[in-house]
Amino acid sequence: MQVHRKGPPFERQMCKALSLWISGGERDDVFWRTAMSGGRATIGLARGIRRDAQAGDVGAIDPLGNRLLDHVVVELKDYRDVGLFTGITNDGGKLYRFWRELQAKASAFERRPLLIARQAGMPIICLLSGPTALQLFGLTQDHASAILPRWGCHIVLWDCFCREAAVPSLGEGIGREGRRRVA
Repeated sequence: MQVHRKGPPFERQMCKALSLWISGGERDDVFWRTAMSGGRATIGLARGIRRDAQAGDVGAIDPLGNRLLDHVVVELKDYRDVGLFTGITNDGGKLYRFWRELQAKASAFERRPLLIARQAGMPIICLLSGPTALQLFGLTQDHASAILPRWGCHIVLWDCFCREAAVPSLGEGIGREGRRRVA
């Protein structure tokens, strides 16, 4: 039987970690969990209402958080087994499904997907949508632990992301076509 560990403790941990990352270690209160883990934004989209501030599992409770969330939709997953091996070998499993769902959600909000996942006994990983997402954070393919071309993503270890990723600039992002855009 597949056991899903309850998400809120992991979500709180990651909101604090993202807050420390974006504030250069000064603050742990920039991000917090969104209502219904982004469900309110999803329901709004189905009704033709955009709730950009509530897309994904992580919301900004301080304007500094917009430097990240203007560019990406963040989902957080904590499972005993996320099915990474199944995903790599046959494009299936939980992680693959989560990634595909997040790609669609992020596209609906005109942002990039950022999936942060933890599997029991393994390091936390970040899935980023290809070279343009790496570029957004000042990363290169050398920072990726794995590149999954069929998924359209690069996997970066969370520790590497926190240590090496640059905070995106306000008002500047990478459009879906891979060209820079200025808001």
